[in-house]
Amino acid sequence: MDNCVKAHCMLNIKKIYKLVSITVSWLGIFIFIFLFPIQIALAAPQVNINVGASVVDVGFDIRDLTLFRANYYLQSDETKNKTEALKQQYEDEPVLDYINGIDASQEGDFKKAIGYFSDALKKDGNFAEAYVARGRVYSQWGDNHLKEAIRSYTEALEKPPKFAPDPSRFVEPLLGRAAVYRKLGKDKAALDDLNRVIEQNPDFYDAYLARADIYTKNNDTKDASPLGDRDLALKDLNTAIYLKPDYPAALLARGLIQAELEKDKEAISNFYEVIQSDEADAAAYYNDAYYYLGLIYLKLAQEKQAIQAFSSAVKPNEKGYDFKHYADAYYNRGLVYSKLENYAEAVEDFTKALNYINKEILPNPTKIDAYYYRGNANFELWNLQQSVADYTKVISLKPNFALAYYNRCISYRFQNNFDKAIQDCKKAILLDPKMDEANNTLWAIYILKEGLKDGYIHIEIHKPTLWEYINSLFWNLVVRIGGFFISQQVLQD
Repeated sequence: MDNCVKAHCMLNIKKIYKLVSITVSWLGIFIFIFLFPIQIALAAPQVNINVGASVVDVGFDIRDLTLFRANYYLQSDETKNKTEALKQQYEDEPVLDYINGIDASQEGDFKKAIGYFSDALKKDGNFAEAYVARGRVYSQWGDNHLKEAIRSYTEALEKPPKFAPDPSRFVEPLLGRAAVYRKLGKDKAALDDLNRVIEQNPDFYDAYLARADIYTKNNDTKDASPLGDRDLALKDLNTAIYLKPDYPAALLARGLIQAELEKDKEAISNFYEVIQSDEADAAAYYNDAYYYLGLIYLKLAQEKQAIQAFSSAVKPNEKGYDFKHYADAYYNRGLVYSKLENYAEAVEDFTKALNYINKEILPNPTKIDAYYYRGNANFELWNLQQSVADYTKVISLKPNFALAYYNRCISYRFQNNFDKAIQDCKKAILLDPKMDEANNTLWAIYILKEGLKDGYIHIEIHKPTLWEYINSLFWNLVVRIGGFFISQQVLQD
């Protein structure tokens, strides 16, 4: 009886042992195959959507339209009528030459305009407005003529104005010369001239805008220079807008600074005021206002509003004004579409951005990012060949970009091009040894290529820590022991 009990107990113990060993073995295999880290990151390339461009680059430009009007006393919408009135009021030849010079400059014939202004000055050397007009044309003609522009403006300071109602408030030579100093990078000289402008004519709102532009320039020195002082810039812009409430250039500039200071609500309000402006020159700033609105909405994760703003920014300007940010607007809209997983639209926008960028003479830092994110979007659309081409372009432009190698590795992996995938993965690890997903993916690709038995030993580039090495050996042992027990059970059965 006792022997039977013992035999029965032994039989139960064997069954329990067998059941436990099989369970542990299969559990070990399951954990190794599905949960062991080498399986991580096979599914898709790493995608990190970010804003890409700075929300605001406050180095805004004072447009020629603001500082270099056709005539400081003849606004563009009234020029024709007033020039006719001048012709009737002044019948002397210098004034007629001066008016003809204005007409030529408006037509873009700078050489002819210079000739008219020079003829006027030969006939009347005390003609300040003619010197100012000639300086303006020289400044517009190109960088080779900036010294002549300075000379003309300086000579204008020594002559009496012919048309100014109050000669003591005639500040156009100083304002024009300050603008040329800015082009030459002589900010201190420009600031001195603008201070004189405001002292002589405190109501001249353009001067406050121009001085605010100088204040926003970053100051790398440790002196008490006002350069880089956003508070002074905002104070001047507030004054300019107080003097001229519907002043789109100043409103845009104020919005830019407020956005830089992360006062998003105030910035958005200023940009909408630009868009709603009725000023004759407002259209020159519409595209910029929409573009910066898009950047703020993108930062605030308000994707719908961002897409609407960028879409308005890339529309052709209704009055033909130049817009410098077409590439950046398409690029950032592409980021929004990627974030919303609208990958076909994203690819289209990144392509448009690159079309603009590739036409530019100066290098554009967005170029690399545009190719990179287009590669990600193409991968999501399963355009593997195009994603490889995009990542290859990124690598040619930035050879030390580890993520580009890693993402191309993933594209190659899904093309079953394991050799190239392994090569790219190794390169990514060399560039960024701490990129865990690349280390794990490398082991996984080796397993896919060579099978479970040999794949785990390919770790010649990633030098494992002691814990990683023990962990690898442990799970390999689990698989081998589990396989042994399973095979024994199969043989016994």
